[in-house]
Amino acid sequence: MNSNSTSSEELGDYKVLFHLTPYPMAIVDVTGMIIEYNKAFAELVGFTQITPGTELHPGMISPEFQPNGMRSMDRAKSLIEKALHEGKLSFEWMHKSTTGREFLSHITLEAITFAGKPALFAALQDVSEQRKLERLVDQRTRELNSIVLELEKQTKTDPLTGINNRIKLDEILALEHERFQRSGVPYCIALLDIDHFKQVNDRYGHDIGDQVLKEFSLLLRDNIRSFESVGRWGGEEFLIILPNAQVAQAQLAIEKLLQKIRDTDFEGIDQLRASAGVAQAHRDDSLVTLFKRVDEAMYRAKSLGRDRVELA
Repeated sequence: MNSNSTSSEELGDYKVLFHLTPYPMAIVDVTGMIIEYNKAFAELVGFTQITPGTELHPGMISPEFQPNGMRSMDRAKSLIEKALHEGKLSFEWMHKSTTGREFLSHITLEAITFAGKPALFAALQDVSEQRKLERLVDQRTRELNSIVLELEKQTKTDPLTGINNRIKLDEILALEHERFQRSGVPYCIALLDIDHFKQVNDRYGHDIGDQVLKEFSLLLRDNIRSFESVGRWGGEEFLIILPNAQVAQAQLAIEKLLQKIRDTDFEGIDQLRASAGVAQAHRDDSLVTLFKRVDEAMYRAKSLGRDRVELA
C-alpha cells in the first residue's frame, strides 16, 4: 500500500488480502494508536483473542524501555513523527507480547491517508531468531578468531621462555631484510650464547637450568628497545634484531646487555655470563650469509675468553 491509497473505501478493496496475508500488517494513526491490524499482527504480539476493530496502544505491546535505553513511548512518538515527515522509515523495535515474551521486529512505516486522515501503514517482520543467530555466528567467529590467534601465537612463541621462537624470528628477519634491501635503512643482528650453560644443568639440574633460561629471556626482552625483537634461537642461544642501527650502536647496546647480565643474580645459581656476536647487514648479504657472519663472530667471542662482544 503506498501513500496514494487515500480512503477507507479504497482500503476495503484490500480487506481480504490485508487480513488473510501471513505477514503482520497494521495501520497506525498520528498519535501511535494501532487502529487497524490483521490476524498475523495480532498473533505476533499475542492478542489472539482480541475482538477485531479494537484499537491497540504501542505501550500494550512493548516493554517500558527499548534496547537503546529510551522509553518505548518516547521513541514511538519520535519515530512516528519522523516517518510522517520523511514518508517512509524502517527500524527495529523490541516488543513484549501478552505472554511476556520479548522479541525484536523489523518495522517499515509508510505515510498514507486513511479514512481521510494522515496515518501510517506498518509492515512487521519478527527478526529475533535471525538476530539471535547473527549474535551466535558473531560470537562463534570471535571465538574462532581467538583460537586462531592463540594457535598462531603458540606456533611462534618459545614454549619454555614465552618469547619469540625461531619461526617468528625468521619472519621478522625476512621483513627487516626486505626493508633494508628496498630502502637502505641499516639494521643489525646479535647472537648471544650463555657461557658454560651445560655446567649449569650438570651442577644444578635441568629444572634450575630451565628457570635460568626463563630469567635470561625476560632480562633480554625487558632491556631492548620497543621496536627491537628478541627470541630464543635454540638451546641457550638468543637472537636480537636491531632495526635502524649501525654496527657501533648495536655493539654498544649488546655490551650494556652483557653488563646487565653480569649484574643480575639468577635464582639458584652463581653469576651468569654470555658471549655475543654482532653483524650489520650488507647489500650483498642474504639472510644465510648474514647469519653465518654473526655466528662466526659469536664463536670468536667464545674463543677469545667469553663474556664479550665480537663484531662480524
